[in-house]
Amino acid sequence: MKLSLFKSGSFLILLVFCLLLIPISSHAAVNEQDYVIQGIQTYDIPDDDGSGLMISWKPLPKERRIIEYRVYRGITPDSLFYIGKIDVNVKTGVMGDAMYFYDTDFNYFLDTQASGKLKKEKGQPKGSPLYRRYPRDINVVGPQLPHYSILSVFDEKSFYYKSQKVEVPAEEEGEDPTVYAGLKLRDFTQLAKKLLPDHEYYYTVIAVNEARRYFPHAEPVVGIPRENSPENPKELYSVFVEDINRLQFEWNLANFADDHWHHSIYMMHKDDLDKFNKYYDEQKAKEINDLEIKEGITTEVFEPTAENPAQLIFRRGSGYPYTPIKTAYVDIVDGRIIDEENDINVEIDPEKIDDYVFVFSFDDLEGYESFSPFATAETITSADLPEVPAFTVSDKPDDKGDYNLVKWGKPTVFLTNSNYLGEKKNKLLVSYDYKFNDDYKVRNIYFRIFDENGNEIDYVNEFQPDMKIIVKLPEDADKEQSLTFEMSFRCNNPVGEDYSISQKLTFDDQSKSLVPGPAFLGDENLSNYEYYVYKKNYTSPEFRLSKKIAGT
Repeated sequence: MKLSLFKSGSFLILLVFCLLLIPISSHAAVNEQDYVIQGIQTYDIPDDDGSGLMISWKPLPKERRIIEYRVYRGITPDSLFYIGKIDVNVKTGVMGDAMYFYDTDFNYFLDTQASGKLKKEKGQPKGSPLYRRYPRDINVVGPQLPHYSILSVFDEKSFYYKSQKVEVPAEEEGEDPTVYAGLKLRDFTQLAKKLLPDHEYYYTVIAVNEARRYFPHAEPVVGIPRENSPENPKELYSVFVEDINRLQFEWNLANFADDHWHHSIYMMHKDDLDKFNKYYDEQKAKEINDLEIKEGITTEVFEPTAENPAQLIFRRGSGYPYTPIKTAYVDIVDGRIIDEENDINVEIDPEKIDDYVFVFSFDDLEGYESFSPFATAETITSADLPEVPAFTVSDKPDDKGDYNLVKWGKPTVFLTNSNYLGEKKNKLLVSYDYKFNDDYKVRNIYFRIFDENGNEIDYVNEFQPDMKIIVKLPEDADKEQSLTFEMSFRCNNPVGEDYSISQKLTFDDQSKSLVPGPAFLGDENLSNYEYYVYKKNYTSPEFRLSKKIAGT
């Protein structure tokens, strides 16, 4: 059949028009209520300063073809702004029964790229409370400010050349007004915000499918962040170095420490443990009572009566200008521990060190304090202490004069992962990592591999270390046996013929693979060591943590 050009064009237009009338599967009529998120709940995040909430909800089945969940928050349920999303693999969906979104710490609020006006979220019906991000409009942003802790970022020029004098009248007669250097909203590079304790915040979640269709929101739920006591320190280690009359301590840092005020160590006689436990129980009861009063459960105020029988022997600030530490020591001089700065003057009998127990604590700005389990001091001598490595500090060459090099120790290598290759599993791909400095630049890493019976089954010379090697296994080798790796180096400077690191790969029943154990240098477990580099300049009152490096 022959068609003229005019008829052909008309036919194509008609065909396209008909296709547009056919509903696309992704946009086909669906019951929108099937896409409304169910089970939204809010939870206060424990052990923080009252600035964190966790939002959870039940994910939709993978048949819904969801690609993201969008989270909205507001100070009232009728105006909720987009604050973040969680992406989802459209093919697999979400495997678990719940999804979680954490609204914590300072996060994005506003920047110079924000929209200049308020915009409704896409695909929302008239009357929907959902909006996109906060606009660059002080009429919208201004009412939000009292409900958040705001961190503002602006450049130096804006502060010196664009700030304006702003006077805020005094609340009481006779007092002087408060004077601020004010900036217009457009002069801020960015504003960040975090939640305030005991304030109400409303949340909802919507689903978006692969056709970028935004479905209706669920009924907003309210969450109230609460100030909590710090998390309990998990452990405290203590030794008494007998020949130098020194107590040394080590502990783990908390996951959240923004509001920590002090790190403290207390000492008490073992006879006082019951008194201390009573004191601790009353402190926790006071915290619970404070929360119940805020929530309107009770109006009765609980007042603790028990006193802390433990004596303070060490205290250090945790906030600026101090930097986090994990170790401390106190010297015993003439039977006393003295620290004039913290008003510490405690009597102790070194001959009866076993009669004492020690406890470590975090306390926060709200006055809450949490304690570690009790620790007794193991008696050792200074010969038992690990040797602090000698280090050098030098100017980094060929830079702009803004870097120093801190060097210590010899190179280390450790295995990180392994996988069998091929159907016969007669080859093993082993990943590794290594550390070195300019005094010992690594040229070769030698791997000697032994089976469980101590037979050497392979040898690998890594003359171009690329973080992985292939180990050839005997045809009849047991694929679940442990393998031992002896690793040594050739560097630009000699490291010593006896310098080698050993590490085992042990079969794991759960992953069905060989997993790395700890690496050893002689008898020393390298994973027991961490290296902390502190620095300060001539104006700094304290050394501050610059770098933390694990032993492996």
